[in-house]
Amino acid sequence: MKKKTVLICVLAAMLLLTTALAAACSGRTTMLMRRWKLATYGNADGGNQQDYPLPLSLDVYPDGHIDMLDSAFGTYTVDRDSFSFKSDDGTITASGQFQLEYPNLTVYMDDSPTSYVLNKVMDLPALQSAKASAAASAKASAAAPATPTPEATATAK
Repeated sequence: MKKKTVLICVLAAMLLLTTALAAACSGRTTMLMRRWKLATYGNADGGNQQDYPLPLSLDVYPDGHIDMLDSAFGTYTVDRDSFSFKSDDGTITASGQFQLEYPNLTVYMDDSPTSYVLNKVMDLPALQSAKASAAASAKASAAAPATPTPEATATAK
């Protein structure tokens, strides 16, 4: 009877540990879901970091897609501290590791001795709200009647 109780306790502890690890991994992936701005790049060891020359941001969503410059860019998968990426047109593929030290995300590419540091710009709920507002504004602008220009009004008279 005692062996059965010990076995049940060990199985319960293993189940709790597995659940905690899964939740931790899920929470870590959730931390990636936001708008990130590429800030610096340099050697993978962190040396020789320089400001990134272009204002570039990436929007990372929980459904596995990434937007860049407010349009679809590609898809990603995450496995613990590793990632893989493929652009929508198939011309870019990448893989590597990442280190999340909130509010910064450092990315190390497998095929390059370079690291990239991204800074958090916006959390996912705010990002989704901003995207929805922009889409609603664009739809309203498209549906609004065109305002005649002074030249068109003069020609019509």
